[in-house]
Amino acid sequence: MKLRAFEVRWADAIGRALLPRGILGGVVDTIDMGDEFRRECLEPPWYGGLLLRASLWLTGSRRRW
Repeated sequence: MKLRAFEVRWADAIGRALLPRGILGGVVDTIDMGDEFRRECLEPPWYGGLLLRASLWLTGSRRRW
């Protein structure tokens, strides 16, 4: 399931809120959270991507970006 650009931005913002830069000795600083989420949604099975997208919408739509 392909995510739209704004959904990737949402995923990045949510991921950075959970794992900010500098945490865990900086090991997560180079990870692009939005791109990783996008890649997870592309992998089969399709219903896994659908559930990830639903969780993104439940979290992301509660705030105005």
